[in-house]
Amino acid sequence: MKTAENIGFLFVLTLLATLPVEGQVIRCIIENSIGEPGNLPEALSGHCDDPLNYAVDQENLSHHPQLVVWLNFHYIRRNDGTGNFKKPGEPLFHTELGRTELDGVAAAAHLLGHMNVRMGTFEKYNLSDALHVPESGIRFRLYSEPGNPDDPYGGIFFHESDLFFSLGYNSNSPRTLKEEFTAYGAKVLDIFFVEEEIPDPEPGQPPFYIGAGRAAFESIISGSAVVAGMYADHFFDTSIYSPGERDIVHYKSVTIHEIFHNLGLQHSFTCQNECRFVDLNVEAECNTPGEACSYWHNGGSGPGQCANRYVSPTNNIMRHGLTATSITPCQLGVIQHHLLVRQPGYLEFDFCEISKPDIVIQSGQDIAWAGTRYLRGNVVIKNGGRLTVRCLLGMPQGSIITVEQGGTLIMDGGVIINPCGETSQSRQGTAVTPRLLLFPNPTGDLLNVFLKDPALPLRSGAAFRILNAQGRLLATYSAGRLEEATHMLPVQGLPAGLYLLQYSEGQGVLWSRKFVKR
Repeated sequence: MKTAENIGFLFVLTLLATLPVEGQVIRCIIENSIGEPGNLPEALSGHCDDPLNYAVDQENLSHHPQLVVWLNFHYIRRNDGTGNFKKPGEPLFHTELGRTELDGVAAAAHLLGHMNVRMGTFEKYNLSDALHVPESGIRFRLYSEPGNPDDPYGGIFFHESDLFFSLGYNSNSPRTLKEEFTAYGAKVLDIFFVEEEIPDPEPGQPPFYIGAGRAAFESIISGSAVVAGMYADHFFDTSIYSPGERDIVHYKSVTIHEIFHNLGLQHSFTCQNECRFVDLNVEAECNTPGEACSYWHNGGSGPGQCANRYVSPTNNIMRHGLTATSITPCQLGVIQHHLLVRQPGYLEFDFCEISKPDIVIQSGQDIAWAGTRYLRGNVVIKNGGRLTVRCLLGMPQGSIITVEQGGTLIMDGGVIINPCGETSQSRQGTAVTPRLLLFPNPTGDLLNVFLKDPALPLRSGAAFRILNAQGRLLATYSAGRLEEATHMLPVQGLPAGLYLLQYSEGQGVLWSRKFVKR
């Protein structure tokens, strides 16, 4: 443990290198990598992977820079353009409630606005004494690249396909839709809005799927979800079938629920739930006599599947049924961990330059950062304040930690890095910045290295090198020829400790970062 405290001068560490309303999720299915219904991975483990260490501190929101998840919205329509929201400029009609329908761009803006309001106003979970975490520290934005002729509506797409329209909700796989229609691949989390009629509905049931969703849970690869019924709920009067929210606002909870599957959350009633024995009352979520939880992630009507989950009194966002309005600290921690440690391509990673005011640890505050964290500015520890860093802390190039007289900085196993690569020169003399991300850090058996280097095909002998703390070369691995790829480097044979990863070309070092082997 390293401590800086009670010094008579400044200690400076420099890095050189709308109101909420009720929501409902009527039906939701998650799928594995081949499109079959399945379960998510088991719970997280390890000190720097404890979900509670990633929950946003509601009293110190500035300590958690807001994260942005990039989305694209897609409407699946018939070949003639019917069956879903219209493009701007296409004729609009009156809905059953007498209003003029919205076009797809206006509908997307309406939905996105309500989603982002919800992300900052979650209600308190009502089935345990879990702390109230209204602010998630996450917002959604539509991703678009200026000048892309195939993206005229800024991240909103209209697809005419009788085939995919006919597959509707039950037969459209999120992964298949992403492979077929994505414009930006791993850079975005694609949401596909589909419609499907029900030929012979049960008495009292609507003639189409409403409030339904489907998500792929291998989220770092897929980043996709299906949401069914938003156009039907907008165009028709569905209040006779289901209470609660109606129209597009209803779908903020459905869409967030499916996104959260991509970010690592399971349904609230499952036995495998990562928060089951932390702050989530899974038995009450299941709400079925004689059953503590569902062994099948999507639930069902049979034994051991939480048949009564739809009428549970819960208000949790990962439920099935009405009133999906809350999240627990553990659930929020799972999401934040996924984004900060796994760093999927749809996370806006903008921690390279100073862009925010200083984070100030005030006198009397005793703050511990026990999970991976990235900042966008400097840190100042005032007289009588104390900050403990226990895991990886990423700070922008040129940022500083200032410990004023009487302040305390404790490095309790923590590592401070600048997370972004330096600028190098390609052979043509054009400035190229390789982007490299390490995760998880600290790590166990495998170190994942995401590399994006447009100059890689021109480099000769580009490689990853692992050195120990004394600078001794331990291993070398080829960087291959792909401009963008994730490499898995085996480190299970290394003793616990601090190491250096270098991205090099010949004898020149293009980029280097420290990592910790547990």
